[in-house]
Amino acid sequence: NDLRCRATSPHTSERVQLLLMTERFHFYWRYVVRGANRIVFYGLPDHANFLPEILNSFLAEAFRASEPTSSVALYDQFDQLKLDRIVGTSRRRTLMQHFTSTVN
Repeated sequence: NDLRCRATSPHTSERVQLLLMTERFHFYWRYVVRGANRIVFYGLPDHANFLPEILNSFLAEAFRASEPTSSVALYDQFDQLKLDRIVGTSRRRTLMQHFTSTVN
């Protein structure tokens, strides 16, 4: 618990611009991210409920601070099952239409 506080305190006091948080960290601690105005998901989480949990806490903190926010999730054609769990099959099909099947 003390290590978790020391690791995240520079972020809450705005001394750093990037906080790297893993899915495993969120699974065990459910930490609320404070002081951030951008979240980038480098890959989709295995547990579909993690994405809304993180975004809802992030947006609630940003709303209290009246700051503009943004979030981006990076995914590729191999993340179709994860995307299905998060947005559903019909939305996944729409999102995946932009990927081409060309090989260089």
